[in-house]
Amino acid sequence: MRKIKTLREARIAKNETLAEVAEAVDTDVGNLSRIERGEQVPQRELARRLFSHFGGSVDLGAIYDPEHRERA
Repeated sequence: MRKIKTLREARIAKNETLAEVAEAVDTDVGNLSRIERGEQVPQRELARRLFSHFGGSVDLGAIYDPEHRERA
C-alpha cells in the first residue's frame, strides 16, 4: 500500500471534507484543520482514530507532524 504523505492528501484521496472526517473521528473541524496545517499536535487517541479512518494510508508520523518524511 502506498503511503500518502499528509493528512490533507489522505482526506482529498478519500474525497472527504474536513467536516466529514471530523465527524468520523469525533473531533471538531477547527481542531482537524489545525492538525492538518501542523499548528496543533493531536492527542494520541485522536491520532489513532485518524490513522484508522484513513486505513493506514498516511504514516502515523505525518499525523503528528505534517513535515515528517517517511524513511525509505
